[in-house]
Formats: sequence, structure tokens, C-alpha cells
Amino acid sequence: MQTLPRSPIIEDLRATYAQYSRYLDTQWDGSGWNYAVPSPPYREISRNSHDNLRLQMTLATFYRFRTDAAATAMVQSALRNALIELPAKQSNAVKVNGVQTSTRSFHDMIGLYLALRVLDQHPGILPAEEKRRTLENIKTILPWALQANDTENRAMLGAAYAAAILNHPLLIFTPEEQKKYTNLIRQKVATGLQSVDDQYLYHEGTPPQFSLHYHLVSADMLWYVGHALNEPRYLDIATQMIQNVHIRYPKGRLQVAATERPNNAGLQLVLLRAVGEKILGSNDWEQYWQQEKVDRGFVDPQYPDRLVWLDANDATANDDYSFSNMAELFWETLNP
Repeated sequence: MQTLPRSPIIEDLRATYAQYSRYLDTQWDGSGWNYAVPSPPYREISRNSHDNLRLQMTLATFYRFRTDAAATAMVQSALRNALIELPAKQSNAVKVNGVQTSTRSFHDMIGLYLALRVLDQHPGILPAEEKRRTLENIKTILPWALQANDTENRAMLGAAYAAAILNHPLLIFTPEEQKKYTNLIRQKVATGLQSVDDQYLYHEGTPPQFSLHYHLVSADMLWYVGHALNEPRYLDIATQMIQNVHIRYPKGRLQVAATERPNNAGLQLVLLRAVGEKILGSNDWEQYWQQEKVDRGFVDPQYPDRLVWLDANDATANDDYSFSNMAELFWETLNP
């Protein structure tokens, strides 16, 4: 059987994963990876991924193309911690005024999806019984994550990753579950759309302010849900939102001046932009990636293998860990 060539952007994603994983090797402490996003809008300082579903799976994802024993051991440990140990000691809901209220969020939804991707990409990484428990825990957490009180772009993220989970071949859902969860996904989309105005621009916070990064996050997520649910209205709104970016930011001129957080553009934003151009059907969509990735990503002079974005205001270096979240969700979209 003939092997089709991979898209150049996929080759870049593979190289990015490999390079950042080398840095992450130095940040493993035996139970999780150290990371930091010290920029003022985020304030994630001296953090570790242990006992954090999203971060364990996010950072483990960067080991996708590593087959050495050390890499396998780290991914296996992170997977066990996030999906076997952690669910046993975490509550999915608490009673608030007598009502069971979700303790989950879009963070958990991203972690659940990435766990499924890790299981796909590392066959046999868990014994059969541990894999069964992992999948069972994913199915248990999913409805609570769908009921989480996420707003703005976070609701769009929760909706998109939930749609991806529903379609993942490692899980089987009954027709009743499919219907229930699809309705909850639509509710999340409705919440997210409250932050999109009649000019198809995303605003967040109080007072509402424009964020290019989260505008593209919301648009790409909305397109993903529209594609997964075959929903023309979602696809139309997402396309209009992406078209706004296409017009306002010509190729090679992607920058976040005059927008809110984050205070600079990293490789994650460049990737989201390339996804958007692919959605629009631009013949030169990969050129957006090739031109706009220059001088972004591995730009921490102290740690050249660390994937970061640099805050334009205070020059702090911030781990661009969510890059893998976006890359995994749109991997097949980028590599037809």
C-alpha cells in the first residue's frame, strides 16, 4: 500500500513535539512536569502537573513520537495519575444549596480527550484492566464536565472537546447518552455565543474586550462542533469569525497589539490561524503557518528547547503548553 506524504505542517508539529519533549525531560520530578506561565493575566508560577488531569495529559502528549523507555515511563506514570489515581480521590460534584453541582470544567474535558489520544498513540501502555478503568473513569467524568459552569471561550472549548470525545472509537455511547450529551454540547455553544457580537467578533470579561487569541479559539472550536454535529449555523458563524481575522490580519502580519490577553502571539496562535485559513479554503493556508511561525516558539534564550510565548509587556517566558491541545484536536484537519 502506498504511503501518502505528510503535510509539511504535520512535519513541523512532529518536530515541535520532539524538541519540547527534550526540555520537558529536564522538568520531570518523578510524578509530574514543572511548568510556568507567569504572565500577569495567568499567574501560573512554579506549578507541577501532578494531580492535574489537563496538564498531565497535555504535557504527556508532547511525547507522542518518542519510543524510548524513559519517555514511555513518564507518559505511563502521568496517565495513571490523571485517570486512575486522581478520580479515586476527586469528587465530580458537590452539593450547593441542596443541588449537586459539578466541580469539573473545560480543563477536565481537554484532559479526557488527550487521554484518549495518548491511549491511541501508545498501544499497550497500560495493562488491560488499567485501560478498562481509565476508559470507565473518562465516561464517568464526561457528563459532569459537560455540566460545568464554563463561560466565554471556555464554554466553546468544553463543547469542542466533548464532541471529539463522543466520536472517539475507544468509547461506546448509547443512543440516549449521545442525545443527552449532544444537547449539553449545544447548551455550551449557546453560552459561548453570548460573547460573540453581531459583527462576529469575540469579547470577554467585564467590560467586554476583544482578544484575538480567544477569538480564534472560539471560532475554531465552534467550527469543530459544527462539523461534528453537522450544524450549518455553527459553521456559518465560525466562518464569519475567521473571515474577520483573514481581513484584519493579512498574511505575515499576525500580532496582538490592541487586543487583550495574552500579551503576545505564540505558536499556538499561529496554529489556530492556520487552522482558520484551512477552514476558509485558502489555497495558501500553509504559507500562513510558514511565515508567521518565524521567531516564535523556541525563543527562551535560557532554555532553547522550551516552547514558550514571551509576554510583550514584562518579557516573561510562558510555557505554551496548550499548543498540543490545539494540535491534537485539529491533527486530521491539517493532514487530509
